Amino acid sequence: MKHYKFTFAIIISGLMIFSCKKSTVNPVEEELIIQDGSVVTFNKDIKPMFILKCSPCHAAGGDRNNKYVEYNTSKTLITGIIGRITKDVSDPLFMPKNGTKLNKTEMDLVNKWIKEGLLEK
Repeated sequence: MKHYKFTFAIIISGLMIFSCKKSTVNPVEEELIIQDGSVVTFNKDIKPMFILKCSPCHAAGGDRNNKYVEYNTSKTLITGIIGRITKDVSDPLFMPKNGTKLNKTEMDLVNKWIKEGLLEK
């Protein structure tokens, strides 16, 4: 009986941890080259980049659709996106699959978007 209580406690603890809404995303680089004072937003800056960089592999339709062009999806999955785009190009989980890392300006845009609160518009 104690085993079930322990398992139940672990499950409840995990659910509580993962249900927190506060973002704990850390930008991958501290230095930003975007200094013009403009606010980075998903619709203006991130979505066009995700369309350009992600759509060649995540084409419309099927299970490889580009779900990252949706604000709520990208906001929710940003930690995983950061994890994939910062992997070594030889890693099978690296994105984008074409083997070209995002350049510094693109990474700075993502970082600034995160730092500014993942704004939509």
